[in-house]
Amino acid sequence: MASNSIQTRVRSAIKKYGEMAGITGVRVSPHTLRHKFAKFYVLNGGDSFTLQKLLGHQDMTMVRRYIQMNDLDLQRQHEKFSPLNFLR
Repeated sequence: MASNSIQTRVRSAIKKYGEMAGITGVRVSPHTLRHKFAKFYVLNGGDSFTLQKLLGHQDMTMVRRYIQMNDLDLQRQHEKFSPLNFLR
């Protein structure tokens, strides 16, 4: 089976599962899932250097694009991981 055929089947399956899950208004694709994985990895405490290796990127430029956070994300991260939380 050609690699292109496998890619097409995976893309179609992911799109189908997105529709079944009722996801609307956003593209559901392997690339979108990769971006979501990267952002949630960091939001759940993973570090960006390990993420860089997991994604196979040579430098942090693309990783920064993957994990763009909004103000609420930044606020939650600060509240969760601030060193001030450990002061007595």
